[in-house]
Amino acid sequence: MNKKLSNIPHRLRVDTYYREIISQDFIYKQNYHNVMELPKIEKLVINSTSKSFVEDRKNIAPTLLGLEMICGQKLKVSTAEKSIAGFKIRQGQTIGCKVTLRKHSLSYFLDKLLLPILPRFSNFTGLILIRFDKQGNYTLGLNDLLLFPELETQFELFEKLRGIDLSFVMCKKNIKENLLLLTALQIPVQKK
Repeated sequence: MNKKLSNIPHRLRVDTYYREIISQDFIYKQNYHNVMELPKIEKLVINSTSKSFVEDRKNIAPTLLGLEMICGQKLKVSTAEKSIAGFKIRQGQTIGCKVTLRKHSLSYFLDKLLLPILPRFSNFTGLILIRFDKQGNYTLGLNDLLLFPELETQFELFEKLRGIDLSFVMCKKNIKENLLLLTALQIPVQKK
């Protein structure tokens, strides 16, 4: 991001960058007439599920604690809505956890993810275009959560931590515009 934005408080950096730079680029280069027409990230849904949660309910505790430390927000435990015999899942059984980030908590998490964390992932080569769904939302999977600074110092507690899925829910259904927004936030796109 821009060097002059480094003086802005941590949780407001992505908001300011979007408002002062990205929105102006969209208005002047993409011919938008109103700020309300611009593509935005409405919310970010962080989800973690695992077979080990189904086998033993106690295995979800480190994941809940670790994700609460990363997100700064309490998580909701996900339960199975119906029984599935093939996966040995009964209705009401714990299968994972999730949290939805909006507004300031979203921008705080994005600032933490985009600047120091995402470039450190060795297996992340960029956005893959086929991962956009029909509504224009994008889902990204992260495996090594120990790269987050909150979890790095307590390696022994979180060494068996499962991966997470980050679902960027956009306000626009146009995949091209949403891809432009994500690349404007300096997330690279994978070359074919």
